[in-house]
Amino acid sequence: KELPQEMQRREDRVAVITGEAQQVQEAIAGVLERVFDRSGLPEQAEGSLRERDYIVEVLVPEKSGSHLIGQKGERVKLLCQETKCDIRVGQDRVSGLGEQKKVRISGSCAADAAGAIWRVMEVLGELVAGGVLKSDHFDLRGGSMASFQRRDQKE
Repeated sequence: KELPQEMQRREDRVAVITGEAQQVQEAIAGVLERVFDRSGLPEQAEGSLRERDYIVEVLVPEKSGSHLIGQKGERVKLLCQETKCDIRVGQDRVSGLGEQKKVRISGSCAADAAGAIWRVMEVLGELVAGGVLKSDHFDLRGGSMASFQRRDQKE
């Protein structure tokens, strides 16, 4: 499927990954490995650029936001502890995709970020299994579930 026109016009880079669980997990790791490849950086960049956090924004159904956070933030705190990443659930909808919001994942290495993305996907799967979410909640007006984007700027 093709990304909605609104997503095609954005400067953010988006990858839509679908498939069986193992395939999706491998694809997430592979995409992040390529996106965050720092091997070609000049030696002078060693300290500042090589040590930057690995930041990814995952698009999730808006309806999942409060469930990802949990009561008093307990679920998101647990996810942060489990994954060794900072995980922040955005409050606003994604422009042009009214049913989606961003979850920002920041880790010290690509493997941690990939693990956190996968863990968020597992929680979303639990929400689907529990009837809280339906497959159409993941629609990007033509896309599907595990869509995420890389952030180049350090904040």
